[in-house]
Amino acid sequence: MQDRRRLRLRSVVFDTIWPADTALNAGCNRVWTRIRSRLPWRSDATHDVPLWQCSCGIYAAHDPELAAEYLYLYSDVHQPRVVYRAIGLVSMWGAVVEGESGWRASNAFPKRLFLPRAQRESDVEEICDGLADYGVPIEILDDGETPVARAVRRVRRDRRRRRRATQSG
Repeated sequence: MQDRRRLRLRSVVFDTIWPADTALNAGCNRVWTRIRSRLPWRSDATHDVPLWQCSCGIYAAHDPELAAEYLYLYSDVHQPRVVYRAIGLVSMWGAVVEGESGWRASNAFPKRLFLPRAQRESDVEEICDGLADYGVPIEILDDGETPVARAVRRVRRDRRRRRRATQSG
């Protein structure tokens, strides 16, 4: 996403911006937790993040295909500051909860970023330059045979098939 003329990573679901110079520390975004923490007579912490019974934390999928689905999550919703979508590998530490599809953690930092190919090659180069502040390797997903490139192609192909099926049906 574009943030003050700089490119920054942002959660697909929340407005959380991933800082380039430090780890992202998770908080709980549940409405009741936010309201409760602002009540003047409540001085106690709401809960540690992540908590097994809550959905809070920084998410990571264990399967590249599941991660590739996030490239298209909310893609039909207008998001004016979103410039490009990327997926990546992440280092997670602190409290970590394992779930059916991956993990949730209290702290994380990008380890490697993957950018799908754009229609104009200069767009991807500009995005790579903009994300260089993170100091992690950035791989442009072309027609290579890496697990992430294959997953992105499969997800893109399956989405096209589903779209055609709904249009013709």
